[in-house]
Amino acid sequence: MKTRLVEAPFSETFIAQFVALSERIFQQSADRAWLDRLQWRLEKMPDVTIFVAEVDSEWIAYKAGYATHFNRYYSWLGGVAPSLRGKKIGKALMDQQHNWLQSSRFKSVETHVAQDNEAMVRLNLKSGLSIVGMFSKDGEPNFIMKKTF
Repeated sequence: MKTRLVEAPFSETFIAQFVALSERIFQQSADRAWLDRLQWRLEKMPDVTIFVAEVDSEWIAYKAGYATHFNRYYSWLGGVAPSLRGKKIGKALMDQQHNWLQSSRFKSVETHVAQDNEAMVRLNLKSGLSIVGMFSKDGEPNFIMKKTF
């Protein structure tokens, strides 16, 4: 497995690959509204970074985020192709993201996780994030998780 960090601005080809992998990861076709929001974040949010994992030039996983303040980073979206889950690929990408953040100007990372996404909650806790709050999204409870460097 090879990993790499990709920073904005992103090419149309890169965005198309990102969307295609997102569809595989989340096992659903993205509707136009979701695609529009995804592309908007990739193009408009500050300091967007994506850690990509690939095997034989095929993307298998990613971990994406962006700045929400000068020294605060939001770990926005990530996942691993369904056939490769459980192999610690997500953990490796999260570790790379956090190592990159520690050597940058960012002093903290925050993420939001659906309460019923037990695997992601566990991974975040194992990676040093703490639950600092909750909110409701579409009627479903979500944790706000944070790590300070």
